[in-house]
Amino acid sequence: MKRCSQCQAEMDADEAVCSRCGYREKVTEPKSALDYLNRGIDLSNRGDLDRAIADFTEALRLDPTLAGAQRRLQSAFSSLGAAHLAGRQLDKAIAAYTEAIRVFPTPVDYNYRAVAFSQKGAVDKAVTDSTEAIRLDPNYFPAYMTRAVALHQKGDVEGAIADNTEAIRLQPNYALAYRNRGREFAQQGSLDRAIADFTEAIRLEPQNASAFCDRGGAHAQMGEYDNAIADCTEAIRLDPKLALAYEHRAKAYRALGQTEKAVADEAVLGKRKWWKFW
Repeated sequence: MKRCSQCQAEMDADEAVCSRCGYREKVTEPKSALDYLNRGIDLSNRGDLDRAIADFTEALRLDPTLAGAQRRLQSAFSSLGAAHLAGRQLDKAIAAYTEAIRVFPTPVDYNYRAVAFSQKGAVDKAVTDSTEAIRLDPNYFPAYMTRAVALHQKGDVEGAIADNTEAIRLQPNYALAYRNRGREFAQQGSLDRAIADFTEAIRLEPQNASAFCDRGGAHAQMGEYDNAIADCTEAIRLDPKLALAYEHRAKAYRALGQTEKAVADEAVLGKRKWWKFW
């Protein structure tokens, strides 16, 4: 008979989880499939994903039917992919998500592999993966947004608008979907609709500097320079490092003949040439 190292309750010799307090005993020298699974869980919880993956793989080799091992392996590959994606190591992220999908395909992993493909410039693969994520779960709204970005990269503005619209239908309080659709409307020249979307994004996230900047840019395109200046000024108040807000505001100041203020904003941008932005 052994005792739980946490609550000292008596445990059977082969028990890995205490039936009284739920503490999972750490395995240092695994022998069985369950040992490898439990050590892998501990390693995964500590962020040691490579070793966790090795243990989950060994657990499945010893017992392909072991409950939970397959999903744990998929989850570890998925977490590894997320870490690589956050570090902009796109090839490694794609490889990790590919393994996660091989073990157990989920819409989340297809979506994030699509994000990696999109960031790498492999736009067709991004569209394919995000479409598969949508097929697996038609209500998974991030996949519509990912596909919208890829379609934008392909120059398909109408397709991007349609996907952002579907994301908004599924998640009507998600400000980024309105901002993304507003940018598509602006590119299309539908400036009233763009401003309406940016306004909704601001309502949902009133501290979002980029939303004010986006709306300011749309006002500038419409020739509504006072509104553009007001929005860009608010964007700069919220985020003094937001370069695009200075660019839009400088354009508006120049259009109104307020050269000194325009020059001041352009000076913030350093050596970048203001006229290249418009």
